[in-house]
Amino acid sequence: MDKEVKAGNSEFMLKAVIFDFDGTIGDTLKLVIESIREAVSPFMDRELSDDEIADTFGPIEEGSILKFVNEKDYEEACKRLYDAYARLHKEITPKPFAGVVDLIKYLKSNDVDTTFIKSDDKRTGIYFLQ
Repeated sequence: MDKEVKAGNSEFMLKAVIFDFDGTIGDTLKLVIESIREAVSPFMDRELSDDEIADTFGPIEEGSILKFVNEKDYEEACKRLYDAYARLHKEITPKPFAGVVDLIKYLKSNDVDTTFIKSDDKRTGIYFLQ
């Protein structure tokens, strides 16, 4: 069933809402930063700051890895990333941002379909579905 929604002076039919997970539904910043740090630290001669890692965001995590390691170490660093992500997800479980759960409940109670996507690698995205 379509739900009529009023926004300002406009009315429209809202059929579905698609949410991106990282940074929209859940606060994943600490998890992603720590996973990347663990993945690349064996290949660095110093520890990276949170800001240095965050400055590489935009591409998927594997793109961030390439900013810190050479091509010959890339595959190993990516494996380390997935391992760190799996382990750290149990320690640093991302929580939804304030109001998100209520918004999703509201949408569902009004018969609006909701879908969640995670735009990066499925090997990291699977942990959010558990």
